[in-house]
Amino acid sequence: MEEQEHEQGILNILDEMLNIVEGRNEQSKKARCDATPSLVNKKGKVNEHARQKLIDNINLMKTMLKEDNPSAEISYTIQLYTPHQVSTDSTKMFCECLAQILTVIKFQIVEEQASLQKHLPLLLVCPSVSRLEPSVDSALDGFKWDESFKVILLNFVTEKCLPAISSKMKVPLKPAYKNIEFIDMAFNKDDKLYECEMNNTALSKIMTFVETKRNEETMID
Repeated sequence: MEEQEHEQGILNILDEMLNIVEGRNEQSKKARCDATPSLVNKKGKVNEHARQKLIDNINLMKTMLKEDNPSAEISYTIQLYTPHQVSTDSTKMFCECLAQILTVIKFQIVEEQASLQKHLPLLLVCPSVSRLEPSVDSALDGFKWDESFKVILLNFVTEKCLPAISSKMKVPLKPAYKNIEFIDMAFNKDDKLYECEMNNTALSKIMTFVETKRNEETMID
């Protein structure tokens, strides 16, 4: 069963890449309002959002193919921070599931800010409990980090109840959010980190984050 889900996940990513290249999302009347547009518009200009989505998907494909190789080694370490004021059994279960999916990454799960390491990239886990802004403010309460980082917004709902608009389109412009990129993810206790467009996109973004950080370190060295 897990092998079939893995293969289906790869097929879904390839379909999304074809959607971007062929412009299927723009042609479909049922496309979500935040669906990725065509890579090249009618005037021949490249859409940067679509280009980035292709890069994200390629990085995720590389990860999934590495997972098919038993000899694949862990390629990078990043911190998965669940602030103690928002940490629950569900957020802990999510962290464990994410580590089981992206096995080429070593996740250091941290609950106390004092235990964070400045030299390692950071993903902060924020459960979206009710309204978005109070949830984010609660997770970031007292948090200080000089480097850019990403916030994973957890939606504890089934696929049919997922929001149609991404969080980045709903987050207010506040100084505290200036260096943050928000990543939407879906999770529940029954289906865990289930297969859906939102999670595929999120996994792609995480892998691009890892590749970017690794390339930055290579340039410094």
